[in-house]
Amino acid sequence: NTSIGPVAVDPATASTLYAVIDALIFQSADGGSTWVSRSAGLPTSAINALATDPATATTLYAGTNGSGVYWSTNAGATWAPRRTGLPPDNIFALAIDPVSTTTLYAGTFDGVFRSTDAGATWTLRSTGMTDLRVRTVALDPANPATLYAGTDGGVFQSMDGGGTWAPRNVGLTVLPVRALVVHPSSPETLYAATNGGGVFWSTDS
Repeated sequence: NTSIGPVAVDPATASTLYAVIDALIFQSADGGSTWVSRSAGLPTSAINALATDPATATTLYAGTNGSGVYWSTNAGATWAPRRTGLPPDNIFALAIDPVSTTTLYAGTFDGVFRSTDAGATWTLRSTGMTDLRVRTVALDPANPATLYAGTDGGVFQSMDGGGTWAPRNVGLTVLPVRALVVHPSSPETLYAATNGGGVFWSTDS
């Protein structure tokens, strides 16, 4: 059976897609009708996360199992590691600041790490998080300094670019959160997919 992992869309050309298929990255230029391999330089470990630079469509980032973050500046033709400062940990989530696209966030089981130099170096940004097992990270598109992390212990919010965090779990009766989405035009609305408990939503950030 074919295993399908994360999927990312080219921000400039919606018919160009990237997908993890059987632990390798593939690209489609025709909306998914045909695919070509785009994994040169990647480790053999599984890919958990994919992100495309919203300002530079040919720049991509991949989060791996145990090998940190890799990036490509040529639409996935070749990849190189970008992991200085990251723990030898699985990268479960990647998010890119839509305003300052050299700022990235990575979710790991050691918390959230931030890079301000396109992934060249990373620093831990998890003060206030009582559960560091981060599965997903989402940014407020209107105010990217506000971000959310979904963890095995629920949702945490930061309003200062990950400097400090606070729990946001009132009404969230199932705490392991696997995916978070912020509404693109109404950023106080969020959706949280939980492990076995369905989807929850919030209309007050």
